[in-house]
Amino acid sequence: MFFYQCILGLKDGKAMASKIKDSWIKENAKEFLQPNIKIIKPKIIITLGINAYKALTHIYCLKKDTLNQLIDKNPIKLDNKSMLFAMYHCGGLGLANRKWELQKKDWKKIKDYIYY
Repeated sequence: MFFYQCILGLKDGKAMASKIKDSWIKENAKEFLQPNIKIIKPKIIITLGINAYKALTHIYCLKKDTLNQLIDKNPIKLDNKSMLFAMYHCGGLGLANRKWELQKKDWKKIKDYIYY
Protein backbone atom coordinates (compact mmCIF):
# COMPACT_ATOMS: atom_id res chain seq x y z
CA MET A 1 0.00 0.00 0.00
CA PHE A 2 1.05 3.57 -0.58
CA PHE A 3 -0.18 6.61 1.31
CA TYR A 4 0.41 10.18 0.24
CA GLN A 5 -0.41 13.54 1.81
CA CYS A 6 -1.84 15.78 -0.92
CA ILE A 7 -0.22 18.91 0.54
CA LEU A 8 3.29 18.59 1.85
CA GLY A 9 4.15 20.97 4.69
CA LEU A 10 2.44 22.81 7.52
CA LYS A 11 0.72 26.15 7.84
CA ASP A 12 2.31 28.72 10.16
CA GLY A 13 1.10 29.47 13.70
CA LYS A 14 -2.39 31.02 13.74
CA ALA A 15 -2.89 30.04 10.11
CA MET A 16 -3.16 26.36 11.10
CA ALA A 17 -6.97 26.66 11.18
CA SER A 18 -7.17 28.62 7.92
CA LYS A 19 -8.50 27.15 4.69
CA ILE A 20 -6.24 25.30 2.32
CA LYS A 21 -5.54 27.32 -0.81
CA ASP A 22 -6.34 25.72 -4.16
CA SER A 23 -2.96 26.93 -5.44
CA TRP A 24 -1.23 24.77 -2.78
CA ILE A 25 -3.24 21.74 -3.85
CA LYS A 26 -2.51 22.32 -7.54
CA GLU A 27 1.20 22.94 -6.99
CA ASN A 28 1.67 19.82 -4.84
CA ALA A 29 -0.41 17.67 -7.20
CA LYS A 30 1.65 18.60 -10.26
CA GLU A 31 5.06 18.60 -8.58
CA PHE A 32 4.79 15.60 -6.26
CA LEU A 33 1.60 13.54 -6.53
CA GLN A 34 1.50 13.12 -10.31
CA PRO A 35 5.10 11.82 -10.57
CA ASN A 36 4.48 9.40 -7.69
CA ILE A 37 1.35 8.00 -9.36
CA LYS A 38 3.29 7.51 -12.59
CA ILE A 39 6.04 5.61 -10.75
CA ILE A 40 3.84 3.47 -8.49
CA LYS A 41 0.95 2.85 -10.91
CA PRO A 42 -1.58 2.12 -8.15
CA LYS A 43 -4.59 -0.02 -9.01
CA ILE A 44 -6.71 1.84 -6.47
CA ILE A 45 -6.50 5.46 -5.36
CA ILE A 46 -8.53 6.52 -2.34
CA THR A 47 -8.96 10.20 -1.55
CA LEU A 48 -9.85 11.27 1.99
CA GLY A 49 -11.82 14.49 1.88
CA ILE A 50 -12.49 17.01 -0.83
CA ASN A 51 -9.00 18.52 -0.90
CA ALA A 52 -7.38 15.19 -1.73
CA TYR A 53 -9.93 14.74 -4.53
CA LYS A 54 -9.19 18.28 -5.78
CA ALA A 55 -5.53 17.27 -6.14
CA LEU A 56 -6.56 14.57 -8.61
CA THR A 57 -8.79 17.01 -10.53
CA HIS A 58 -5.63 18.91 -11.43
CA ILE A 59 -3.94 15.76 -12.71
CA TYR A 60 -6.84 14.03 -14.48
CA CYS A 61 -9.12 16.98 -15.39
CA LEU A 62 -11.94 15.48 -13.32
CA LYS A 63 -15.27 17.15 -12.68
CA LYS A 64 -15.37 19.09 -9.40
CA ASP A 65 -18.40 17.37 -7.86
CA THR A 66 -19.42 17.27 -4.22
CA LEU A 67 -18.28 14.31 -2.14
CA ASN A 68 -21.82 12.92 -2.02
CA GLN A 69 -21.97 12.95 -5.83
CA LEU A 70 -18.55 11.34 -6.04
CA ILE A 71 -19.35 8.56 -3.59
CA ASP A 72 -22.37 7.67 -5.71
CA LYS A 73 -20.03 7.36 -8.74
CA ASN A 74 -17.40 5.19 -6.97
CA PRO A 75 -15.32 3.74 -8.43
CA ILE A 76 -14.24 6.34 -10.96
CA LYS A 77 -12.03 4.93 -13.72
CA LEU A 78 -9.02 7.13 -14.42
CA ASP A 79 -7.20 7.30 -17.74
CA ASN A 80 -4.16 5.53 -16.24
CA LYS A 81 -6.37 2.49 -15.48
CA SER A 82 -6.47 3.24 -11.75
CA MET A 83 -9.77 3.08 -9.91
CA LEU A 84 -10.53 6.15 -7.81
CA PHE A 85 -12.65 5.99 -4.69
CA ALA A 86 -13.52 9.42 -3.30
CA MET A 87 -14.26 9.22 0.43
CA TYR A 88 -15.12 11.54 3.24
CA HIS A 89 -12.28 12.10 5.66
CA CYS A 90 -12.67 9.84 8.68
CA GLY A 91 -11.65 12.64 11.06
CA GLY A 92 -13.98 14.93 12.99
CA LEU A 93 -15.04 17.16 10.10
CA GLY A 94 -15.67 14.20 7.82
CA LEU A 95 -17.76 12.51 10.48
CA ALA A 96 -19.73 15.72 10.97
CA ASN A 97 -20.62 15.62 7.27
CA ARG A 98 -21.16 11.87 6.79
CA LYS A 99 -22.11 9.52 9.61
CA TRP A 100 -19.79 6.69 10.56
CA GLU A 101 -22.28 3.99 9.49
CA LEU A 102 -22.45 5.47 5.97
CA GLN A 103 -18.67 5.80 5.81
CA LYS A 104 -18.28 2.12 6.69
CA LYS A 105 -20.64 1.20 3.82
CA ASP A 106 -18.59 3.41 1.47
CA TRP A 107 -15.38 1.60 2.44
CA LYS A 108 -16.91 -1.85 2.03
CA LYS A 109 -17.41 -1.12 -1.70
CA ILE A 110 -13.65 -1.10 -2.18
CA LYS A 111 -13.14 -4.75 -1.22
CA ASP A 112 -14.62 -5.93 -4.53
CA TYR A 113 -11.82 -4.13 -6.39
CA ILE A 114 -8.86 -5.27 -4.32
CA TYR A 115 -6.64 -7.83 -6.04
CA TYR A 116 -4.54 -10.18 -3.97
